[in-house]
Amino acid sequence: LRTLDLQSNLLTCYRTGTLQNITGASNAAFTGRAETRTINLENNPLSRLSIRRIIQDAYDVYEIMGDNRLRDLNIKLKATKPDISAGTYSNWQLNDIFNTLSGGAEDPLKTKLRELSSSRINIDLFDVPIV
Repeated sequence: LRTLDLQSNLLTCYRTGTLQNITGASNAAFTGRAETRTINLENNPLSRLSIRRIIQDAYDVYEIMGDNRLRDLNIKLKATKPDISAGTYSNWQLNDIFNTLSGGAEDPLKTKLRELSSSRINIDLFDVPIV
């Protein structure tokens, strides 16, 4: 499976572990390279929790497989923030997804996303780069 194109399908939630199943990371016997190149979920009304789960799952795939077993994987998540009253989708903002922690500490998930940006996994979600 090289491309999984699920854009504009009214998907509303993401089940933890799906990325591991798609890439083969969940199969301990699989020692080859993941062939999946693109997962397109754009224009689906995904919740904040679903977006957070996708980021965490992508990080888990990276931890399990590393850059040696991954090909460049692009996960497209733009236009997944629903505006129910208008019937449209917009892009999520950083402060929509990441928690503000006491004492100015960074949300650990944001740190993981930053690590992913230097790996073979790209999550196309925000209009601004993660700094």
